[in-house]
Amino acid sequence: MESSFVAQDSKNSRKVRRVKTFTGCWGCRSRKIKCDEATPECSQCQKAGVKCAGYESTLVWILPGQKSYPAGRRRALRYDLTWSRSPSYGSDDIDALIVQCDIPDSEQLAQPSNISKTAGPFTVFPIMAKSKQLHPDIDRAMRLTPTPRLLAEPDDSASYLLHHYTTHIAPNMMPFNDSRNPWQSSYPLLARCGDTAGHKSLYHAILAQAAGNLAHLGVERELNKASNMENYAKSIEYLRVSLSSPHKDFSIALASMLTLVMSEHYNGQPNVWRLHLNGAWDLLRSSQSQKPWLDNDFAWVTTQSLCLLKIKSGSTTQDEQDLISSVAERSDFGFTTGATPELLACIMEINSLHDYIKQNRHMYGMMDDPKSMASTSSNAPSLLVTSPSSSGLQRSSTSGSSGGPLLSASPASSTATYDSSLSSSSVPLGPLFTTIKNLIHRIEQCVLESTEAIVHTHQRIFLLGTLIYAHRQLLNPPPFALFSHLSSLLDCVALYPTLGGGHTALWPVFMAAVEVYLPEHKQQVREWMDRADQIGVASRTDVHQLIKRIWATREQMADDEGIEECEIVLSWSVIMNEMGLDIVLS
Repeated sequence: MESSFVAQDSKNSRKVRRVKTFTGCWGCRSRKIKCDEATPECSQCQKAGVKCAGYESTLVWILPGQKSYPAGRRRALRYDLTWSRSPSYGSDDIDALIVQCDIPDSEQLAQPSNISKTAGPFTVFPIMAKSKQLHPDIDRAMRLTPTPRLLAEPDDSASYLLHHYTTHIAPNMMPFNDSRNPWQSSYPLLARCGDTAGHKSLYHAILAQAAGNLAHLGVERELNKASNMENYAKSIEYLRVSLSSPHKDFSIALASMLTLVMSEHYNGQPNVWRLHLNGAWDLLRSSQSQKPWLDNDFAWVTTQSLCLLKIKSGSTTQDEQDLISSVAERSDFGFTTGATPELLACIMEINSLHDYIKQNRHMYGMMDDPKSMASTSSNAPSLLVTSPSSSGLQRSSTSGSSGGPLLSASPASSTATYDSSLSSSSVPLGPLFTTIKNLIHRIEQCVLESTEAIVHTHQRIFLLGTLIYAHRQLLNPPPFALFSHLSSLLDCVALYPTLGGGHTALWPVFMAAVEVYLPEHKQQVREWMDRADQIGVASRTDVHQLIKRIWATREQMADDEGIEECEIVLSWSVIMNEMGLDIVLS
């Protein structure tokens, strides 16, 4: 131990006071000798032939009443006094705040984020920093003051449902881990940090979604079914009160409606979810002039989620597309579904062209028949979908055609021939076909924005699904013409979980699944369906039944007509309607 001597004058004698310092190495301090503090090793330890213990502090926890601790250690501050001046938090308050904590820095994606570390009881957790773009309730909850007033303390069953929502449902609402996942952060926090009718509606909608999911997973099925119905009814009741208030919070009300959509999705009510979707869209349109999605990040992300559902649920009018385009001005539009803004814009354009062709069917021929795509009007543009007979193959047939020789070319060569026919054809290309061809080319050239392997792979899945969707909606070719896209997409789907990805978005994989005809591709789809079943979403079961019905129908028609499955063109939407289903492809 280092020491020095200081002389002090006194009337009677000269006294010496030893002044202690604590900057020497741990070895010298334990041997109580002077240390020269040389680095990397002090001279005293080198002379003694021992390893210098260094100068870093090593802390140990000391329990109340503990008098001794290992030599060469410093006692930590008393843990019972560490937060003596901080407010106390109950366990439920702690849960409400911890749900904001994001993945470790080392696992965060290389994307801009508003996540930072701050002082307080959660110093060791990365939590959302205060920002003018945060929802006011989130901003208030983030301040280092006593917790904002929460709803009444939940009972054990509600706590269990909230825990299930944040640990099982919320992570699966996005296809990969992302620090911006609103269902892991904003949704559960806002549901607990306010006592307005809107907050209570969101709170009970979350509980309803969690209970429905547990019931479908077989966990206390009857009890959770009853809990789902009870919380669903309460959410609707509070939502009515919230919507009738002149001071309603747009983003909270919208989040409640979207959660009710997901509750139906998880609970397996195939024909009810669209009512909530339409109600949410009416709310957005009625507030359109104020552009409420610009108020804060939560308002934008909930509006974005609504727009994504609208895009994937069917056709949209021009006014609806203009509204969606206003929301989609941000570069991260579509991040919650694992797609890029450019791909989503292409999907809207596909829907618009499809609607236009249907409305003008008399000009462009029978869109349901790949062999009847030439224009029936001398003034109308010509469309072309290649059949095997026009490209060197023996024959192609749609559903309803009579028997004949089987297709003899390989699927890969059929695809190559079909793709090349889009670039060069003896049939005159009209403006509409040129528009379709250019759109498909734009989709193929879409830039996948992320270099992160998981995100990039999922965006690739979405791109391939969009290509398949474009061909089916606009050109309606036989399935063999889509072989290369089907094969590539299913390979990406198989690769995705090996990269650490979660569950892929339903929409792009579904577009491929309804087109497959080869046994190996069907097996890949079955494996994907088995993984998807682990989430416990009831509507996924309906999706799987629909896919199997399409396969069975195609097989039966091929047997009846003596042709191959790859030649049978079917409309999945028609078969879905025949089954009485209305599935949200989220």
